[in-house]
Amino acid sequence: MHRYYLFRSNKAIDKRYFATALEGYPYEIEWHDAYSGSLYSDEDFSSHLDDVLDAIREDLGASLTILSSHNDGPLEYYLLERSFLAHPNSNLFLSNMLLEEIMRGDTSFVPLLKKEFEKVPHECILTAEAFLRSGMNACLAASTLYIHRNTFNYRLAHFIDYCGLDIRDYHNALVFEIYLQYRNV
Repeated sequence: MHRYYLFRSNKAIDKRYFATALEGYPYEIEWHDAYSGSLYSDEDFSSHLDDVLDAIREDLGASLTILSSHNDGPLEYYLLERSFLAHPNSNLFLSNMLLEEIMRGDTSFVPLLKKEFEKVPHECILTAEAFLRSGMNACLAASTLYIHRNTFNYRLAHFIDYCGLDIRDYHNALVFEIYLQYRNV
């Protein structure tokens, strides 16, 4: 499974130094400006970031925040800015920031979250919801939907393809659960 690692700094980042600090790790990078961008890599990359993040911050003399997500759309950049203000020098997950926003009573993210799922077919949403409601047990979810396990797997794969959110991962499942709680608001 792959993730986006959106980053934001309070100072311009030396691109060559940044690339050197991450040398040896598989990733693709897209710079948005001198202060921010996104890395695309596998889920294990997060643990590598923790190893080099302190050194990057110290050498750059900058505050650097990273947000790990399934996507790099408007919701993610909105929450990156919020996390940069609230948690400078942190490596966070999208799900953590969504929960924090809810705990603060700020649900201004809801329209952006809904937009992430607006093109996902209803059948795929129902399949993913059954998966969560069955404790992420695919056999039980297939039984609940009265479909064959292979059919269930096929539909869940389509859900993941449509929105890029692999809900077999805890953090992604939490993002989807938050969507389910706010979809009719």
